[in-house]
Amino acid sequence: MEKRRTIKEISQQVHLSEDTIRYYEKEQLIQPQRGENNYRLYGQDEFARLKYISVMKYAHFSLKEMKELLQLFDQPVSLECNNRSRELMANKITDLETTIKHYQLIIDSIKSLPIPETYEECETNYEQMKKELAEFSDTIFEDLHP
Repeated sequence: MEKRRTIKEISQQVHLSEDTIRYYEKEQLIQPQRGENNYRLYGQDEFARLKYISVMKYAHFSLKEMKELLQLFDQPVSLECNNRSRELMANKITDLETTIKHYQLIIDSIKSLPIPETYEECETNYEQMKKELAEFSDTIFEDLHP
């Protein structure tokens, strides 16, 4: 018989809080069994699913995207299901590539900030820094909200 874990045990193993796991159940991403005492019990399927959810969360998948992918994975194999999964993954790749580009811009911008050594340099650099940060913010904002 398969070992079932409590919510406390599973939360420690998948590094998600108990509240987060309950939320995923409420959102129907997982469906643990209930014991005689009505406690949630998590088997190997729920464990694997929560690990997958944890990775998707780290990869910045939205709850809606996670839900759709998990629903697709639960369906029998079909061309339609395969095409939709590929479409979702292609969209996520585009999103992540954009995010990486933005992070690289942020890193480059921070690295280019001058490090003043005197008060006078601080005053001069401050105005230039404000201008550069405003331009930088505008660039990313426009990219995020075309």
